[in-house]
Amino acid sequence: MIKNIFSKKYIKKYEKKLKYIGPNNKMKLDHFLLSRLFLSIILLIVCILIPKYGIILGFVVVPLFYFLYTIILVDNKISKRSDKLYEEALVFFNMLKLAYIQTNDLKISLDIVTNKLGNSISLEFKKLLANNKYNNDLNEVLKMVIDTIPNYDVRNQFVDLKENNNYLETIDNIINNLRIKNASVIKQKYQYKPVVLSFVSIIFIFVICYLILNSYNIINYFS
Repeated sequence: MIKNIFSKKYIKKYEKKLKYIGPNNKMKLDHFLLSRLFLSIILLIVCILIPKYGIILGFVVVPLFYFLYTIILVDNKISKRSDKLYEEALVFFNMLKLAYIQTNDLKISLDIVTNKLGNSISLEFKKLLANNKYNNDLNEVLKMVIDTIPNYDVRNQFVDLKENNNYLETIDNIINNLRIKNASVIKQKYQYKPVVLSFVSIIFIFVICYLILNSYNIINYFS
């Protein structure tokens, strides 16, 4: 049904976005697109029924709803997963390195890691490796996993793994890159925390001052 309503380019765009959410995503593409469309139409009709400024309100509220619906159900989940991927990838590649040193076989190493690790990267690999459709073609499996990773830096590490045959050296380089990136992300988080706390403190102090200065009027209003 969605093929009759939306363009192929638009459908592919959201197919890609839903893949980025990860293996735990329960949302189906057609359900998301159709529910957003029908709810927007219903909201527009409700706004139009409002006297005087209903039509104007509809042209403001509906695009805003359309935008927020996507942010809450899709973009926000992608963003949260993207932030976690540095740490997930670092754990994944450290375990992969240990497994590869023991087996000297990437396919067996991936099987070992996916059976022991339960993060989103591992679950993606486990799902694809269990799928006979890919006939144990590691390049195809890696390509499919790369398509599910929203984090640009982490995605590039898997591209390196796919394009280099010297797996142990490549994995070592990937681990070093991820350590640097992960340390940088943690540092940025700690830098922003004081700013956020200061902002919240200022708002809190402002509210308290306002309440104190207007306490007499507030008491009179409720009495």
